Amino acid sequence: MKTFRARAVVAPDGRLTLQTPLPPGEVEGIVTLPEQTVGTPPRGAPERDAVVLLETNIDDMNPEVYGYLIDRLFASGAKDAYLTPIIMKKGRPGITVSVLADEADAERIAHLLTAETTTLGVRISRADRYKLRRSAATVETAFGPVRMKVAERDGRGRAAPEYDDCARIALERGAPILDVYAAAQRAWEEKNSPQS
Repeated sequence: MKTFRARAVVAPDGRLTLQTPLPPGEVEGIVTLPEQTVGTPPRGAPERDAVVLLETNIDDMNPEVYGYLIDRLFASGAKDAYLTPIIMKKGRPGITVSVLADEADAERIAHLLTAETTTLGVRISRADRYKLRRSAATVETAFGPVRMKVAERDGRGRAAPEYDDCARIALERGAPILDVYAAAQRAWEEKNSPQS
């Protein structure tokens, strides 16, 4: 345990921060924290980074275009892109297109949204995000090798089969895609169980 003098300050957004060291002669309280909370985060703790969120609402576009749009957004550097159904003015059904990206890619992605959709504008906001450490691995299955997306939390990994590999193998082998997914997940668990 590490003990030090600090003043607790509540920020307007509700976050609690500790101010230390205190000015001479000022005592606000004594704080004792477990060692792992002081300094660097523990191994496997989420990482933090800054992203921009680009959004636009659309109610007058052919829905067939959305799949193409999502592919283009990822090809243009989007970290994530997703669609949310909404109800717009006068009760019209619409879609919110949301894109997470690096600041450096924001202008290019905003231009793509205005070029490839019927939108009249794009909202851009900055956001902090927490994310688990990610890596890739490959497992051997009866269907062949399958890449896995691995996320680490508290020193333990959890994995999900890569969709593109599973879809390709299912088509090549004439096997149900769910069987390929299950085989990959089993192979990961066998390879990474505590008894291995």
